[in-house]
Amino acid sequence: MQPRRVLRRIGIGLAAFAVSAGVAFAAGAPVPIVEPMVLYPRRVPVTTWRAHRELHPFVVRARDGTALRGWIVDGTNPRAPWTLTFTGNAGTAESMLGIAMWFARRTGSTTVLWDYRGFGFSDGHTSIARTRDDAVRVYDAVRARSPGTPVLYGHSFGSTIAVHVAGVRPCRALVLHAVPSSADQLFSDFRDHHLPWFMHRLRAAPTNAVREDFDVAREIRSVRAPTIVLHGTADALIPFAEGRVVEAAAGARNKRFVALPGVTHPVIDYETPGGAELVAFLAAV
Repeated sequence: MQPRRVLRRIGIGLAAFAVSAGVAFAAGAPVPIVEPMVLYPRRVPVTTWRAHRELHPFVVRARDGTALRGWIVDGTNPRAPWTLTFTGNAGTAESMLGIAMWFARRTGSTTVLWDYRGFGFSDGHTSIARTRDDAVRVYDAVRARSPGTPVLYGHSFGSTIAVHVAGVRPCRALVLHAVPSSADQLFSDFRDHHLPWFMHRLRAAPTNAVREDFDVAREIRSVRAPTIVLHGTADALIPFAEGRVVEAAAGARNKRFVALPGVTHPVIDYETPGGAELVAFLAAV
């Protein structure tokens, strides 16, 4: 998806936050943060999913029967670990094709792209809690087909899902790009950087589902898999410092933080020294 379109969708959620903040400010109450403020689904016709003949479509059934659709993109090295991806907000399997091609070209990895419920080609309605459960089921389906434990790759919101899966399933390595550290920190950063100064005393009140999913700095403490965190220095949505916090909290002995100079949100561009560091890290695990 084009960055402008992504930012437009993100802007809708942030505008909802700002409106709620204004109401809460007037009432002297905390600002409620609910799932519609943090999930920005984009649907893609299922005909598009079937149209890419060079890709391998698959379906995984969620616990409640919801069809979760995705693609397997062939890598150039059949012995390389597969990579299971988790997209950012407003992203889809289709929008992640570029990163799949990059992994195939630079690491030889066969890459799995899939859509969360309510996103892209998948059925159902958006739900953070169910998406976390769905991701484990997709992992299990991928593990049954792949030659070994996969690499888990998450971008933005997808990084929170990747950390959850890495906490309950083994992985070859965990790759996180533009990862938030916690719901409280994320919304506080947004408040301080995007709302007028007189609203800086507002306090976000995320629902339990939002708080649990974004509590990455806590959840990653139990992850022992080699972990690499990449973060753009110009990321205005999820500040650079949050990636630093997550890398510091990671329970892995083998971990690395890579700064991507000048990279904004939601840009993914690894044709850089940062991309070379990622390739070297994955080659060594």
